Amino acid sequence: MPKPSEERANLREYFRFVRVLARRQPKYFAIAVGGALLFALATVASSIAVEWAIDNVIVPRFDLEDGIDVTAGTVLTGCLLILGVGVVRIIGVILRRSFAGITQWRIGESLSDEVVDQLVDQPASWHQRQSDGQLLARAGVDVDTSVTVMAPIPFATGTITMVVVAGAWLLYTDWVMGVVAVAVFPVLMLLNVVYQNKVAVHFDDAQEAIGEFSGDVHESFEAVQLVKAYGAQDRETKRLSVMSEQIRDARIRAVRIRGNF
Repeated sequence: MPKPSEERANLREYFRFVRVLARRQPKYFAIAVGGALLFALATVASSIAVEWAIDNVIVPRFDLEDGIDVTAGTVLTGCLLILGVGVVRIIGVILRRSFAGITQWRIGESLSDEVVDQLVDQPASWHQRQSDGQLLARAGVDVDTSVTVMAPIPFATGTITMVVVAGAWLLYTDWVMGVVAVAVFPVLMLLNVVYQNKVAVHFDDAQEAIGEFSGDVHESFEAVQLVKAYGAQDRETKRLSVMSEQIRDARIRAVRIRGNF
């Protein structure tokens, strides 16, 4: 279990890393976060729209004792409120998902170009000491892994906004129920921290194994004639099979932990 000081240092490094990546595509990243905020606020607003429809349309319509007649305009207003909030939510989720993906892959494109440029700039003597497969894995697998952090950021931002706004609205509506509901949030956060600590090591193992596996696969393909000449097909097949099983086992362990949590 990492020490608290190490946890804080890792968190600071994580946020610094995210800021550096976000500066590469600030416009698209801002649109994705804006869409997430719009979706979060519209989700909370949907409860207000449903509340208005229940209080002004459904309850009066079925309140037989008072015999209140609900006008067509009131019914139409309730329907438009619910549909309008739903349309806003749809717009928000489309903006969030679309531009989060655009942000991720545009950053990945720029990182890949820079990594390849760095590799090209190295002297020939350095390249002679390196494995082609490992170089390809670093320019591909490592870049893809680095940018995967960007797509969930808008979603997480929207989730935090929704938690804060919904919690405040719950406290305003009914403070007893609000306190009970808000008390769940720290428990969920603690559970998430424990989950991250448990699962991170397995994802790290899988990522390291993917890099090694990708490099060895490229090397085996490049030397296919040599492998055939020495009759080493079975040995190469077994070696790559063992490596692929390591990736599979690491990811299965990670997914099992995720499922349990």
